Amino acid sequence: MVWLLGLGLLIASALCGWLMWRLRQQKQQYTEAKEQVRALKTKIEQHRKERSGFRQALDRSKLESAQLKHSLDDALSQSNFLAQALESVDQPMVAVNLRQQQTMANLACIRLYGYPANVCESTENPFLERGTETAHLPVDAWRELNLGHLYWGTDSTKRSNGKAILIERRVTPIMDAQGLAGYISLESDVTSSQCEQIKEAPKRSDYDVLTGLLNREAMTNRLDLQLQRAEERKLQGGGAQSLAVARIDLLNLRKIAHEHGQGMTDALLIEVAQRIRGVIRAGDYAARLNHDQLAVVFHRVIDKTLATELCIRLKESIETRYEVGAFALNVEAGLQISLYPEDGASVDSLLQSKQNWATV
Repeated sequence: MVWLLGLGLLIASALCGWLMWRLRQQKQQYTEAKEQVRALKTKIEQHRKERSGFRQALDRSKLESAQLKHSLDDALSQSNFLAQALESVDQPMVAVNLRQQQTMANLACIRLYGYPANVCESTENPFLERGTETAHLPVDAWRELNLGHLYWGTDSTKRSNGKAILIERRVTPIMDAQGLAGYISLESDVTSSQCEQIKEAPKRSDYDVLTGLLNREAMTNRLDLQLQRAEERKLQGGGAQSLAVARIDLLNLRKIAHEHGQGMTDALLIEVAQRIRGVIRAGDYAARLNHDQLAVVFHRVIDKTLATELCIRLKESIETRYEVGAFALNVEAGLQISLYPEDGASVDSLLQSKQNWATV
């Protein structure tokens, strides 16, 4: 009986052990299945994120494609507009895109250089080199253009037949975020006018080449002769004929040259000289003393009041706004007056003695 009871306990113990082992095995399988489900959920979430990323990338791609198409349409429109603008200008004109090394020239420019009308459509387009940094522009032109300044100058080149010509170029830079992106150049053949200037140089040796005003030496000689005659007349008892000398300092001309280039200041000086001629009276004369300094000699000036009135009129004319190409500029002028015989009886005393000058 005891033996049977022990056998039953042994069997029960073995059965319990097997059940516990089976339970642990099922629990482990359940845990593994749970981990697999979790991993599967993670993969599903990753796939969802990737799908969302792909969708966003696709949307961005569509947007970029639309923007690119819009940019291409704009570029084509601008290109067509520029081409039409080139052909609508009678003066020879070249438009250059340095970024894409492209160049367009209108028919007037092609004729200027003596090429056939369809030269820009051929593989040997002579204007293509304009679209590179090695284009035949003067060094000072590249310097001004890279600074974003307008360039206005003259240099020599050749026509298609090898004949040398002088070309006056007015070049406007086109800037972008990276710097100089291109430029537009208005070009003129000034060969004949330069030759005429060379022929007439002996006749015009008393005049400033740029402004057409008297140069310093010619003005000094004329004023000295005028003062000598006045002194002789005074000694003869005829009374001295009074006159006034106004010195004009163009105060911001150097700043304009730094910002816009020498070509711009040359254009302004020419316009200033024309305005001075329009203000002074018959018998008065003007001269260019140096780069940014001019002078006017007024005859028959009885006192400083009249001289001041003349100088105020001159100053107002000079300081009126200038329109040069696409630029609107102001010139600041400082005027100083000296009278003969009150302030001096020689050229040096009237031109150089600052203590006698009255400032306008």
